Amino acid sequence: FFFFFFFLMIRRPPRSTLSSSSAASDVYKRQVSMSTDARTITVEPLVNMGQISRYLIPKGWTLAVLPELDELTVGGLLMGFGIESSSHIHGLFQDICVEFEVMLGDGSVVRARADNEYADLFYALPWSYGTIGLVMSATLKIIPCKPFIRMSYRRFDTMESFGKAIEDESRKKDEKTALFIEGLGYSATSGVLMTAAFVDSPKPDPKDKGCKYNNIGLWHKPWFYEHVQKLAAPLKGDGSDEICEIVPLRAYYHRHTKAIFWEMQYIIPFANQAWFRYLLGWAIPPNIPLMKATQTNSMKKMWLEDFCVQDMLVPVKDIAETVAVMDKEVAIYPMWFCPHLVYRNPHGGFLKPSKHCPPDSNEELFVDIGIYGAPSRKNYEHNSTMRRLEEFVRQKEGYQGLYAVCYMNRGEFRTMFDHRLYDACRKKYNAVERFPEAFDKTCGVPQY
Repeated sequence: FFFFFFFLMIRRPPRSTLSSSSAASDVYKRQVSMSTDARTITVEPLVNMGQISRYLIPKGWTLAVLPELDELTVGGLLMGFGIESSSHIHGLFQDICVEFEVMLGDGSVVRARADNEYADLFYALPWSYGTIGLVMSATLKIIPCKPFIRMSYRRFDTMESFGKAIEDESRKKDEKTALFIEGLGYSATSGVLMTAAFVDSPKPDPKDKGCKYNNIGLWHKPWFYEHVQKLAAPLKGDGSDEICEIVPLRAYYHRHTKAIFWEMQYIIPFANQAWFRYLLGWAIPPNIPLMKATQTNSMKKMWLEDFCVQDMLVPVKDIAETVAVMDKEVAIYPMWFCPHLVYRNPHGGFLKPSKHCPPDSNEELFVDIGIYGAPSRKNYEHNSTMRRLEEFVRQKEGYQGLYAVCYMNRGEFRTMFDHRLYDACRKKYNAVERFPEAFDKTCGVPQY
């Protein structure tokens, strides 16, 4: 009885009770403006992805990059790290921002764009974690959408062929068949590649043999990563055949929300059993901020030392080698693969293409490899393992998602991230004496 009562208290609001009108009202509280002519929406930083998707999709629009998980906020994704399966076309979440309204260290408020006098500030803000100024609002790119998507699944039995397929599909930039691309790795040698694009109707094309409509977002449906593994199991391991589904757009955007990718198996181990899904699946996932707030110090220590949540961004050519290193160090599966662009910006910024990017190119294709779970390697020691992974990523001129715990020292951090523009803007915009550095907010072994 106590468990049931506590579970209900910490659950998030059921999505089924949020109508489009209430979602619109919720967003309007923080919305500044929406322009279909300019294809932008301007919102305050606490608006989250669940609110935006409920508001925009019924109107036939969506963010060019709409990250997974309902509770992720615009401010956190812009000042930190945001990505989704359309990032191979549109870049990271920061790359869909066309204007920041920012309060500087001296209390003044300015608007930073790529084409105005604050262009340096515009490029310095992403990944700065509020250490240059405080974002008051942001104007984001939106694109037309349709209410459903066609998802295609292909299975690969070698990491080399899986990585090549991710790269080949991403470089096509074919919005008609692969506006969205992601992969799930189920071992060091196997993965499922998913591509998706907008369609008008839930009825499959008669030419798509075996294609069915599937509302994967319903409360009683199996968790997405297990659904994918089961669906792709009968396919050939060389990627030569496929199976497809028609899925509601919003259900696709938040396909990993119920299971928090696959972390729910550690929080409520039996939550993906059929009886639980049908009886209490509507309450998944629990309210994560409240769960964090009620953890004891010993629980926090356990999650931080015996559990790994990291996103490592490396050039796409290094997929197979990176997976081999991660398998050796932690062997956490599934792994998440999300291709994305890294741009060469005119003013610079924390991120930039690697030295392998041709000088005449302004972008390079990377892939985010996400590891979320309990390591299965024997004699695992958390801090030293994370430092070895960070060192490998630095050698590949890649980046670590800083929402997670970072174990680099200050020098290593400045090697991974280009600080030239960041340092100049902190000095120019009165941030040095008023805000800590990004390193101080994101790095260091936690104290309990």
